[in-house]
Amino acid sequence: SLDLASDTALDPPWQQAARGAVLVLDGMFLHRDELLGTWDVSVLLDVPFAETCRRMAVRDGTDPDPEHPSMRRYVEGQRIYLARCRPSERASVVVDHTDVTDPRILRAQPTR
Repeated sequence: SLDLASDTALDPPWQQAARGAVLVLDGMFLHRDELLGTWDVSVLLDVPFAETCRRMAVRDGTDPDPEHPSMRRYVEGQRIYLARCRPSERASVVVDHTDVTDPRILRAQPTR
């Protein structure tokens, strides 16, 4: 976990869900090698950098240009992740989420 405002790592106390609970986790880099097999089902929202950076600018006040120097850490981190981990191949469901009013399923694997 990371505190976005201070760019510091968080270490919250562990919690345990009740037996039979359904947990929904949202986050970046969730298809890394060390997390393979952790999820029963995973969904990847596929969105181009131009759109994710535009959304970040609205939400966080960052620069909307993916090529802007202030966006380098985000964009390059994502590029490394996409190349090394191939999340679109690992996800159970891949959704084109470029247009939030019209998401489209690009690929879905049968669930376990």
